[in-house]
Amino acid sequence: MKNIKSRTIVMIIVIVMIVGGIAELIWENTTVGVTRYTVVSEKIPAAFDGYKILLLADIQGTDFGERLYRKIEKEQADLAVFAGDLADENVAGSEKVISRLLESGCLPQEIYAVAGNHDIASPDYKEWKNNWESISNFRMLENSSVTLKRGEDTIALHGITDPGYWEPYYAERIVQEYREELTVPDGYNMLLFHRANMLDMFADDAFDLVMAGHLHGGQVRIPFLGGLRSPHNEWFPDYDGGQYRVSGRDFIVTRGIGNPVIVPRVLNRGELVVITLQTVTT
Repeated sequence: MKNIKSRTIVMIIVIVMIVGGIAELIWENTTVGVTRYTVVSEKIPAAFDGYKILLLADIQGTDFGERLYRKIEKEQADLAVFAGDLADENVAGSEKVISRLLESGCLPQEIYAVAGNHDIASPDYKEWKNNWESISNFRMLENSSVTLKRGEDTIALHGITDPGYWEPYYAERIVQEYREELTVPDGYNMLLFHRANMLDMFADDAFDLVMAGHLHGGQVRIPFLGGLRSPHNEWFPDYDGGQYRVSGRDFIVTRGIGNPVIVPRVLNRGELVVITLQTVTT
């Protein structure tokens, strides 16, 4: 009798664990969280103290609709930036997800983006870009820069387009060429670039803050170890998601929002990243 009771208890525990695990997976893959970071620098002008940046990436056709819109609107950010892979050439109608987001009215007045590998892989990329720019204040930064103003103070935002090559040697050469098209002024400079696996290229550059995505948080996250694998088949990649301090610079990598692949996100809920700039007062 005791053996029967023991087996029953074990079976119940196993069933509860399985059901709980499935529920957790569904929650992680059907909802979006908010992750907050603070970037502190004496180079940030006083007028930009408390300036909030909304960072999104890797949406790729995943549509959370009103649930995402409400989260974005609640943040009351000053600037929205998309770090690539807004759409996906392999996901039908993925560009319409971005169109609906831009038309929803939840985003701040200033909206900038760079193209990711899935964006530029589509033969319809230019059509997507033109449409997005026509329906809102959205602007794609294609190896170009913009000056952001608050009162008399300014900071600069730069954007580098995805290189389009997967092989590291060619990808790095293209990015270096794109980088040479940018002029970095004095003051506080931010860079928007898709591929977090290439961030070391900017470790000694003039950018104070670099924002990226692409690695999807490693897709499966292992406690205490981080993301399991990158899209480039690298195990436990660097910069899989979070805030990093490298050579006196800040790298912030979002784990992204969407999940266009068969493998589900595991311990890796999609995220909306909110970055608050903070100046150093003396």
